[in-house]
Amino acid sequence: MTGKALVLFLAVSLSFPTFGMAENPPPNPTDMNQLGQFLEAEREQLKRLHQQFAEEEAKYRAYRKGLEQSMAEQQRRIEAMQEKLGMIRGAGTTGSDGGTARMAAAKTQTGPKPVQPVGRPPEKKPTEEKYQEIEAIFERQGVLTPRGKFVLEPSLQYSYSSSTRVALIGYTILGVLHLGPIDIRRVNRNSFVGALATRYGLTNRLEIEVKVPYVYRDESSVETPTGPSENEEVFDTEGDGLGDIEFGFRYQFNIPKSTGPIFIGGIRVKSDTGTDPFEVDIADSGLPTELATGSGFWGIQPSLTAIFPSDPAVFFGSVSYMYYVDRDISARKLGLDIPGKINVDPGDTIGFNFGVGYGINEKASFSLGYEHNILLKTEFDGEEPAGSQTIHVGSLLLGGSYRLSNNTNLNLSLSGGLTEDAPDVQLTLRVPMTF
Repeated sequence: MTGKALVLFLAVSLSFPTFGMAENPPPNPTDMNQLGQFLEAEREQLKRLHQQFAEEEAKYRAYRKGLEQSMAEQQRRIEAMQEKLGMIRGAGTTGSDGGTARMAAAKTQTGPKPVQPVGRPPEKKPTEEKYQEIEAIFERQGVLTPRGKFVLEPSLQYSYSSSTRVALIGYTILGVLHLGPIDIRRVNRNSFVGALATRYGLTNRLEIEVKVPYVYRDESSVETPTGPSENEEVFDTEGDGLGDIEFGFRYQFNIPKSTGPIFIGGIRVKSDTGTDPFEVDIADSGLPTELATGSGFWGIQPSLTAIFPSDPAVFFGSVSYMYYVDRDISARKLGLDIPGKINVDPGDTIGFNFGVGYGINEKASFSLGYEHNILLKTEFDGEEPAGSQTIHVGSLLLGGSYRLSNNTNLNLSLSGGLTEDAPDVQLTLRVPMTF
């Protein structure tokens, strides 16, 4: 380095102080070694400052990235909460384009998924769950058991009925004035039926079923005659045992592609395994000493069911015809003091029902229906006895169903009689379990 250059460097160094270099004192211009050491120290100081600046810049970038992620997460949460609020207010339904877009956007977010609001029916149901609402009130009228599935259904049914019968013993004058005693009989009946039913899906459109009932019945009869003797008589009787075993099959005629009615046909056979009403002993009062647990006749019942879903409701209806097989019964068992047997053909039964089921949410549903049965007249040796009448049994049914798990339902129904011959009240609890 020339003398002029050295003088010029020292002049510039003295005129402009160096930032961050105060810890290194200026060298002696006449000492070249001291000047070299000074320059080396300045380079080390600049290197440390550059490294500190790079570290601070990295911290700033990391902080900025974390802040941006936090803001994005908060924005997603706000949008999810807005989506939930819109669904609760009815603005998030898939019936509108905006609702569909919001639902699609919600599915692509990584935030919490929208939940189904309580009290609102689900948007969509699998095909096997669309018709479960009607199972709450009408047995054997829901969708068929899927292929390879096995359903075990325990049930308990209680019914109560009462009636009053007035019998005129004597004769009347001109159809107005009665001479003789009047027999008034009040009858109260209780019935408990515990049953175990099984169903198995042979195919997706065909299932078989078997039902085994156990019956307990009790009856209290109070007779109040009016006339010379007015002593009230009470007669209590009961009966229990195996009921009439039933078995049959059901077949679904069509499979709707999207929405539409389905039609299911069925054949049910009822045996006579219960206690025969013509085999029990009769007391002097004319009442049985033991109540029967069966009908005493074999029966075959074809039926046709139509189910039409209209989310969130399901409409349904059914018609059936119960044909009873006639049999020969001893005349003495019929209360006739003559030898031989009499052919008894019990009146067949025509039945129909209809109703609607409504899905409250994904687990609960409510059903309302009406059921009517027409019992035709009984014939003895091909002739109708004098005074026989056709009996109408009509009932209003309310029911509810709750899904305990994916394979277990709880069905409870209440039936109230609307005609004179219908049970006053009937409660049925069923718990179908699928395996």
